[in-house]
Amino acid sequence: MFSDRLVVLGLACGLLGAAGTVCAQSASSEDPPYESTVEYRSDAHRAAMNGFIDRGTIESMPQLLDSLLDTITQLSSFQRPATPPRVTRVSRAEIEHSICSGPCMVKAWFLPDEGLFFDESLTPESNLIHRSILLHELVHFVQEANGAGARLDACHRWVQREQQAYELQAQYLALVGDQSEFVQRVSLQSSLIASRTICRGFEQPTNASAQSRQIYTEPRPASIMQ
Repeated sequence: MFSDRLVVLGLACGLLGAAGTVCAQSASSEDPPYESTVEYRSDAHRAAMNGFIDRGTIESMPQLLDSLLDTITQLSSFQRPATPPRVTRVSRAEIEHSICSGPCMVKAWFLPDEGLFFDESLTPESNLIHRSILLHELVHFVQEANGAGARLDACHRWVQREQQAYELQAQYLALVGDQSEFVQRVSLQSSLIASRTICRGFEQPTNASAQSRQIYTEPRPASIMQ
């Protein structure tokens, strides 16, 4: 059976490009309904937050985590964990050896017992799109701390958590004013996760591995690159 450890890796199937493929299958009438475990703030509340979103360079990782965790709890009904996760930068070689078993485009992931990992080439301290990737993985940390989807089976819990993480990432990108192709792909992936399921046939370990991959390509144009 697909392990909880992989289910909450915090890696989506892939942000869709023009020629991208969807890793999900059409939803079946046999699939259980998704449990709503989080409420999103109103449009008015999000608009009021606009002036408080930090768009500048944040050189300290603890300060950056504090800012993003505050953003997540302001955008949702999740309770903020008492302590932040451990964050580790990893080399491309290490990612391709330990996560992908070869060349790949995985950039970040989260493991409940180990923390958050991201490609050392990302610069969330100054790049707002990279910062949104860090926020996406922090959502998974917050979900785990809040027990999001605890009553769902492992696969549907993973789907629900990915949907929530993409929705909050898209809201964040909208608040910081991103107009690139990247925010469009994030929003599209959120919609696809909401309307499809990958749970049929999920007992296969190879399928589990294939689902635990998030890719990131530099947006064109990179309108908010700093």
